[in-house]
Amino acid sequence: MQLADNTRNAALNAMVDLVDLGSTNANGRMFIYTSGGGSTLATIELNNPSFNAAAAGSVSMIVTPDVEDTAADATGVAAEMTIVDRDENVIFSGSVGTSGKDLNLNSVNLEAGVPVKITNCVLTQPAGSPAA
Repeated sequence: MQLADNTRNAALNAMVDLVDLGSTNANGRMFIYTSGGGSTLATIELNNPSFNAAAAGSVSMIVTPDVEDTAADATGVAAEMTIVDRDENVIFSGSVGTSGKDLNLNSVNLEAGVPVKITNCVLTQPAGSPAA
């Protein structure tokens, strides 16, 4: 199945719009964990709205004003992340690395008390493969 860009954009917009729903907290959040969700290394409050509108099958996080944890919660190697809505419902999870992951950081070696800043986070909905 091959998805058209407008279909890919609609799917992404529906997904990221969920991050801004709820009433318990002012914003959605991103949690960064060690492998297997063992330890929470950082908790990052997202902007509201949290993502731009999708285009060409991709959507980028709004990172201005700064999206950061001013002091990481623990020391460890970042491997996974979860984004929750304003009521703490999980919207999606993904991998963390320095390249080619769902969330890419300058370094995956996080240190307690040191800021963790998200400078870019882009989600892509693949087009799929053409039908035979």
